[in-house]
Amino acid sequence: QYYWYYYKWQLFAGNVLGFCSMWLTVLMTVECYVHIFHPIRSKLICTQRNLGIVCGFLLAIGVVLALIYPLNRDPEILTDPCGKYVSLNSDSSPEWTRIEHMHTVANLIIALLMPIGLLVYMCIRITMRINRDTRIVETSKRHFNAEKRCVTRITLITTLLQ
Repeated sequence: QYYWYYYKWQLFAGNVLGFCSMWLTVLMTVECYVHIFHPIRSKLICTQRNLGIVCGFLLAIGVVLALIYPLNRDPEILTDPCGKYVSLNSDSSPEWTRIEHMHTVANLIIALLMPIGLLVYMCIRITMRINRDTRIVETSKRHFNAEKRCVTRITLITTLLQ
């Protein structure tokens, strides 16, 4: 019974954390991308201050996107002759229906398509740059190969988990 009582908050927390983890993976890939394509400006762009601003912004967006779960989900434990079952109720007024549709589209675009699209784009660009660039000296080449492996692993893991 406690599980269902806190179910909408579990949905909220799971969606906020999933959103933030996906975008933090994108941020790690952006850092690799900036270091490879803009090595001179990378120290100015990739700072703790900028990271804090972006993380706060992402957390706020994740919370706003996930607020629909505690606001419009109400689990109810019902009993019938066969036993207990759970009914997950939500308001079906025209306003809430419109909000649910907008939430679904926004969640699809902001939480899934944009980050995966950015990850794939940046990984392809990084891989092409590293494999094509013959001007990279041997020590840098080892570093970029390590970067490539790291970005590729992170992207594959995140994409599979999402």
